[in-house]
Amino acid sequence: MGEFEKFIFKANRGKGNVSIMARGIIYLSSTTMNRYAKGRKSADLFFDGEGERIGIYFTEKRDAEGYVVSGESYGVITAAAFFNHYGIKISKTTHYQTEWDGVAQMLIINLKDSK
Repeated sequence: MGEFEKFIFKANRGKGNVSIMARGIIYLSSTTMNRYAKGRKSADLFFDGEGERIGIYFTEKRDAEGYVVSGESYGVITAAAFFNHYGIKISKTTHYQTEWDGVAQMLIINLKDSK
């Protein structure tokens, strides 16, 4: 009879996690919000078509082009118009790890790198 090995759960506390839903909703984990948004509840969205990347720049105040970041500990950005404008097709909820661009001060989602 073989030996049992105990499974030790390790939460993914590394890079922030983001899910994008088919309706154009960006869901930001609480880790992502705490690490990068730092209490800011609005954001500007950017798109790099060549690199297939979305940039989220968190702001203190929402301007005419910005989005509200709703949610308590997590964040939700309802961005269907953004996805439609750039022709970004998300057919099902897809999960991504993020990167932080310290120079641009933006959270980067690489659409080619889904989990």
